[in-house]
Amino acid sequence: MEYINLKIKKINESLIEGYIKIRAKTDGESSGMTWTKGERPVGNIEEQKKALTGILNNQGGIIFLAYVDDQAVGYMSLSGETAERVRHVRTITVAVSKKYWRKGIGLKLMKKGITWAKANNIHKIHLWVWQNNTGAKLLYERLGFEIEGIQKDAGFINNKYVDRTMMGKILK
Repeated sequence: MEYINLKIKKINESLIEGYIKIRAKTDGESSGMTWTKGERPVGNIEEQKKALTGILNNQGGIIFLAYVDDQAVGYMSLSGETAERVRHVRTITVAVSKKYWRKGIGLKLMKKGITWAKANNIHKIHLWVWQNNTGAKLLYERLGFEIEGIQKDAGFINNKYVDRTMMGKILK
């Protein structure tokens, strides 16, 4: 389904509060995320702005927010390290509010991240996905990500240990 009113915006200081809210919402809606509802340390808005500004300015990261009808419904972040040996790699995270799953928003966010990474001379992006999150794994494979490894019993979800798959994509 195509959303006529879907807008993807690069984060700036005025959008940080919306980002914090959608991140907390998606943490609570999906067992696909690392954090559970209310578990992620939030702090106050000023602390979050300072932390995010540091990540975006000093670590070559980026965050895009997906909006439908002026409401944040998802996000994509790329983060990395500044050490010379690994600064060509970014970790990508995508989350979409449950109400908007399977509507192409995650795909558009991923494509936005890949486009940004290529334009900024990033050589590789990678991610972690829980083994039982087949929908997400199919999306990533569709975008050219390949399985690079499996971490056995890396998560504990719904009273069961779950493997975590690392997937990566070399950008050409």
